[in-house]
Amino acid sequence: MKKPFKIGMLIGCLLGISVAFGMDLIMGGTIGNGGWFQAVATDLNSVLKTNYSQDDLIVIVCAILIVAVFVAINSFFGGIFFTLVATFLDFMAKKGK
Repeated sequence: MKKPFKIGMLIGCLLGISVAFGMDLIMGGTIGNGGWFQAVATDLNSVLKTNYSQDDLIVIVCAILIVAVFVAINSFFGGIFFTLVATFLDFMAKKGK
């Protein structure tokens, strides 16, 4: 992998984590209390016709997996975007000479 892609992945990952925690704060008031865990528990209960609370292990694992996929997608798109920007800036620098 090239350096701009790695830098973009890091920036995308950090932005993805901050967005996920920001959504958790907005939905639940604090990190871990409500938010993602409550949403996953509600979805699992409606799909599987069960009665999971937000403190059950399956809910916590599913919430962590969902946030991990969210962060991975943001990291990948961050890498692509940063590579495109770096390529464009290199093109413009060569054209200006």
